[in-house]
Amino acid sequence: MTAQFAILNREAIVLAADRDPSANGKEAGTNSRSMFSLGPRNQMAIMVWGKDNFAGVPWTMLVDTFKAEAGRKSFKTVADCGTAFMQLLKDKRFRSDGAATTTDPKLILHNLEKLCSELPEGVATSDAEQIRRLACADFIADLRNHEQIPGAPSPAQFLSKINRGLLRNLAKAMLGAKITPTLLKQIEWISFEAATRKIASGSESGIIIAGYGHTEHFPSVQEYIIDGQCGNFTRSWLRDRHSIDGASARSQILDFSASGGLQTIISGIAPAYVSFIGEAYFELIDKTSNYALGANGSLAGGAVSGQKSECQTKSELLQETLDDLIRLRNKMFTIKLLDHIGNLSKVDLVDLALTLVESASLMTRIFFSTEWNGNLVDLAVISKEDGFVWAGQPIAHKSLECAFASESSRASTVAPNSAA
Repeated sequence: MTAQFAILNREAIVLAADRDPSANGKEAGTNSRSMFSLGPRNQMAIMVWGKDNFAGVPWTMLVDTFKAEAGRKSFKTVADCGTAFMQLLKDKRFRSDGAATTTDPKLILHNLEKLCSELPEGVATSDAEQIRRLACADFIADLRNHEQIPGAPSPAQFLSKINRGLLRNLAKAMLGAKITPTLLKQIEWISFEAATRKIASGSESGIIIAGYGHTEHFPSVQEYIIDGQCGNFTRSWLRDRHSIDGASARSQILDFSASGGLQTIISGIAPAYVSFIGEAYFELIDKTSNYALGANGSLAGGAVSGQKSECQTKSELLQETLDDLIRLRNKMFTIKLLDHIGNLSKVDLVDLALTLVESASLMTRIFFSTEWNGNLVDLAVISKEDGFVWAGQPIAHKSLECAFASESSRASTVAPNSAA
């Protein structure tokens, strides 16, 4: 998918998804859907991003199975529906044929590449083994900073089924060295921690369940990450939840494609420029540190930094300034925009969603040189009053070249008659 959005206010939630024209190698206009209704019993929908299948089973089949088995039930909340759907994915019927071992080659390669990037170059042969072991220990410690996936196997369960031969070969190919028993043991632990922590591998998929439970008065969204299988263990977890329940809750625009285009629209500044401002401001602090900081690392003007180093003081000063910038940006732009969205009708919400998808798709085409084949846009509205409603048939949005070609063709047809 190139773009997927949800817009929530107290009246409804609108979902929009741009179909990927390359999905399954199909041509534009016939590619598989990524949005599915859970009606009529439930005023909810499922939207998928990333891969078009789970363990080789198309999402369409999985959603149909869910509706046949659990969809007859009217869920109290969107969260209850999400829990039920995630439980379905753990069913042995949908277990991958290659899931007999806990060793996921793609996941291991992904983490070994990270490990290699942290190893210093030009190390003497006598020191290389010790440096690799220290790097592995630090890498394991970093992995443990991430939350563990609920239901993850214990170390004993995981390591009892690990493919040590495959691990040794992958490590030898990546590290370019003899893999000693001690180093292999550390790599086994890297494999365990990487597989059982909430760390995306880069080839993950996302599941968005949105709408109303029968006890909910306002829309809510549950977003899950699905990131493969390791043996009998499905790597899945709740990434985020969104709701506008409560008098103080504001309307929301959610960008599941992480294109950056939405942030530019709702915050008035592109993500790249936020990073640029931070780097530029830090460089400014660095250049003026002789004036702004005293010899002992204390801030000029009497502020005391205690035992903090000059680098720590500058980093804290930078973070405080960026936090102030975010608060000012929210006050002047973002909050006002979201307040306006709170007053939009369902029709206006649909128009806004279509505009966001088209803008994000165009940005993807421009910056990543992707093929543009007049992708279809799926649009749906869910409200407490009407339930799930498709906003017309999938809408085809076309490139400027198509528009110009059409206009040129019309002009060439009209021109001879005009001359006559």
